[in-house]
Parts: sequence; C-alpha cells; structure tokens
Amino acid sequence: MKMYKFPIKYIGLVLVLLMILTACSSGSNKGINTADLSTEVSVDTTEPSIHEVAVKYSTVTERFDFGSATSKVILEFEDMIDSNSVDKSLFVAEVVRTYLDSEDRVGKDYIDMEHIVSRTITNAYVSDSEGRLSDIGRYITIEMDVTDDKSTNNSSASKPYQMNKETHFNYMIDFYYIIELVDGANIKLENGDFIIFAATDKNNYLGDFLLEKDDFVHNQKHTYEDVTLGYAYYEPVLNVDNNQVPLFIWLHDYPMGGNDTRVPINFYNVSNLTKDVYQKVLDSSGAYVLIPQTQSYWMDPDGNNSYYLKKDYTDTDGNSYYARGLLDLVESFASAHPTIDQNKIYVAGNGLGGYMTVTMLIEYPDYFAAGIPIGTPYSNDWINNERLDKLKQTPIWFVHGLFDDEWHSTRGSSLLDYSLVDHSTKALYDGLIEIGDQNVFCTMPEVIQDKTGQFFTDDMEPFVYKGQYAWMLLFNNDIKEEINGQDVTILEWLSNQVNE
Repeated sequence: MKMYKFPIKYIGLVLVLLMILTACSSGSNKGINTADLSTEVSVDTTEPSIHEVAVKYSTVTERFDFGSATSKVILEFEDMIDSNSVDKSLFVAEVVRTYLDSEDRVGKDYIDMEHIVSRTITNAYVSDSEGRLSDIGRYITIEMDVTDDKSTNNSSASKPYQMNKETHFNYMIDFYYIIELVDGANIKLENGDFIIFAATDKNNYLGDFLLEKDDFVHNQKHTYEDVTLGYAYYEPVLNVDNNQVPLFIWLHDYPMGGNDTRVPINFYNVSNLTKDVYQKVLDSSGAYVLIPQTQSYWMDPDGNNSYYLKKDYTDTDGNSYYARGLLDLVESFASAHPTIDQNKIYVAGNGLGGYMTVTMLIEYPDYFAAGIPIGTPYSNDWINNERLDKLKQTPIWFVHGLFDDEWHSTRGSSLLDYSLVDHSTKALYDGLIEIGDQNVFCTMPEVIQDKTGQFFTDDMEPFVYKGQYAWMLLFNNDIKEEINGQDVTILEWLSNQVNE
C-alpha cells in the first residue's frame, strides 16, 4: 500500500489548533472565550393562545342630510385590542329588522316579522366607547354603508323606521345586529393572545344611541274640539335679558304622520335648525322649533283619510280638516312660551306639509310672518283670485325640485302625464306675480347634489338626490336668490320677515 507523507510545514499549525481546542473545552481563562465564537439561539415553539370571549355591542344612528341612518356597530370587549390587527375584512354584518308584513307579501294579514338584511362594511378600527378612532382601546367600531337608500322614501337596511303597511305611516322599529368573524379569523389582543367570539344577537345588544343629541321634547299632545295633534318642540337656551325670539314651524309629508314625533325628526334633517350656526341665522339669540304631527294626513278634508282612500281630491275645495286645530296648537304654544315673538312666527313644510303651509297662509293671512312651501301639491284647481289675494298678504318663498317624480297628482294619475310643478308651485307663483306680489320668490333646483363629500355616484361624482329632497336645501340654508342686488339665503330672508 502506498504511503502519503504529511508535509512537515503543516505540523506546527496543527499543534496550535489542538492547543486552542483544548483551552476552549476546559474553559481556561487563558484561552479564547466561547462567547466570542458563537451566539446561543432560542426558538419559542409555543402555539399562540386563542380563546373565545363574550362580547356586547351597541349601535349608532347618525343624522345625514337625507335623514337618519344606523351607521355603526360598536363591539365591547374586556381586554385591550391590538389596533394593528383590526380590519374590515375580519367581519360580516347583518341587521335583523322587525316590522309588520304579510307572509305572501300580497294579503292583508299583517304580523310582526323579522327581516334579515346584509350590511356592507366600509371600515373597522379600535375606538372609544362612542366610536371615535383610538390608538388603544377595548372597543371595535364597524362602519357600514348608508348610501343604499338615501335617494328614496322607502325604508331600508340602514333606517331606524319602516312604513306600516296598514296605516301607511312610518314608525320606529326594533332591530338588532348579527356581527361575526369570517371563517378562520381572529383578533389579537395587546397581550399577544388571540380571541374569537360567537355571533352577536339581541341578547347582548346594549341599544342604539344618536351621535348627535336630540334636544327636542317629544310626543306632546294638543286637542282642539275633535282634532288631536301630536307635536315635538325645541326650546332655545335664552339669557334672562334676551328679547323675544322667532318660532319656526315645520309640517311633515304624508308618511310621517302617526303617534311618534321621533319619526318626522328622523326622516328629515330638521334637527339642523337647532344647531348654533342656523339658530343664529334665524335670530342672534336663537329660535323655537315646533313640529306638529297629524294622525292622518294634512290633505284630509274630513278627518277620515278620504283623500288617501280615494286617491282623488278634485271633488273638494282644497281645505284641510286640521287647519283650525293646527292654528290653535300654534297659538297655545306661543302663549305658553312668552319669549316667542308673536310677530315672527314662520311656517314651512314639505310635500303634504307644503300643501298645509299654503292652506294655513290662505286661511289665516294675518297670522304668520312668512311661509316656505316645499314641493307643495296644492292644486291649481283650488286657486282663485280670492285665495291669491289672501296669499299675497304673507311673504312666501316657494321651493320645488324640478324632477319631483315621487308624488301622485291630485287627479289620481301618474306624473308621466301631469306636472306637479306646473299645476301647483308654478301656478301659485305665477298667479301671485300677476297680481303684483312684491315679496314672493320661487327656487326650482334642477339638481340636488350631495355637498358633504361623503356620497358619490359610481363615477365618483357627487350623488344626485331626487327632486322631492329639496327640503335638504332648506335645512342646510343652501338656497339663495338675488334680492335688491344682494345674494340672500332663504333663512336670512326668513329672519327679516316681521308680521306688522
């Protein structure tokens, strides 16, 4: 066998290496420190802790230009949440709304039925108990889309009210939410643990609250002879030395009648008028706001809902069964609140409330300081010189969206062959101009666009509302005309009207 010789020149190197290894293994202080040669690595193989927890929740209803809608669900946990772990993709949301309906959707046997509707989640984040974004917290707020029904009068998933199919009035309904995690999802806590929770239901629902405080006194009653009206009112905070302030009266459209004054306030954004910015436009010290509610419809000649039942009002003279009772309510309310300026009582209304505004100005021409009928269906069949002369005695500003296609005409036909604008608002305005009225205005917007920057079309253009939503412009003081060479908003004009 052939032998290989180990080169002599490497023998010294081998001996040095052996000495180093010997020193390391013995831990000699004279050798090299092992910490200088290697780093200890520790690997945690423990599985993350995932456990199921109890959760409670509340909902938030907000007031938008188009009315009230439930926009948020706030989940409440016991432990602090890792804000980086929360995302809208973790959750699924459904609302369960209970209201009167029939099994076959055709019959008249209405019963309370639960309707489950999916809600679109737009955002989710760690928050405080009222839904405000927070870096740390034990609450998760889930925001939901409310744009699915903002252009119609029909209640939908986001609305806190629903049309009663027996009375044809909107009413406040019961609802609760089913919020659950998508399959396989969990939420990380600040302590590093992970949690899941069972789907929410009505048993762990803490209730709904308004994002903005409702400062109205609700569900008051006033009776005059055989007419009983409900009403809500807002009373401004006045200093002892304040002078008298105006009274603004808002008259609702037909679906907002009934026995719950929360309905007209939730349907409209009339609560805007209680905000300081609009209060100070009406008067530097503020203004009262009164919202009467009829138990049928303002356009009711006999108190039996005969207009609605017959869908025809041409065999009447346009008078309302409620006119005298409504005046008595206003007079009584003004007398009970001596800080109301009796010379600055204003009346406005939308739809049938617009009809009633015109009716009250004609019936009691010396009482109101000004009127704002919006989308009034007051028919030209009822207009005559005597009524125009009475109407002329009160300053009036008509508002009517040109594409108001939701209202059926007083002739019982659809608006495809009958122009509500031409046969009501325009006829009244033209008639007043012809007899020389110097304090009458008419605004007919072609387009009513969202100006909040919140709602858009599919093309990301500002959302366009239907013409019947012209009342939104009033409550945002977004109507103006040139008067005596100056641009004047509708509320500025209103505040300058005094009943001499």
